[in-house]
Amino acid sequence: MANEEAGGAAKLQVLKDTLYEEARSHGSESRMFSQQDLVDLGVVPPNDIALLVRVIQGLCDDKLFVGVTSQSGIAWRWRSREDAKKYAVHLFFSILMNRYWRFGAQADGRPP
Repeated sequence: MANEEAGGAAKLQVLKDTLYEEARSHGSESRMFSQQDLVDLGVVPPNDIALLVRVIQGLCDDKLFVGVTSQSGIAWRWRSREDAKKYAVHLFFSILMNRYWRFGAQADGRPP
């Protein structure tokens, strides 16, 4: 069972990497990709929308895809790996500081 999960995670990572690179090669960072655009890249089988959703969610979790609203609904833009790393670090420190002040600060707002 653990080997199956590891194999599934490895397959998902390959699909994420491939879809990301295909999106990069088919448009600038400002291009919005619809679900159909991503299917048309040919990385994920067109009849496996659940898998496509998992791949997109993984890319969003990695901060490599950004969900946006287009005239036709939801779409995604790709973000450079460098910007994704910056965003992830910024988000981590924002959460850390929020928890520090929320749970660690004294009643008068001074640090513990």
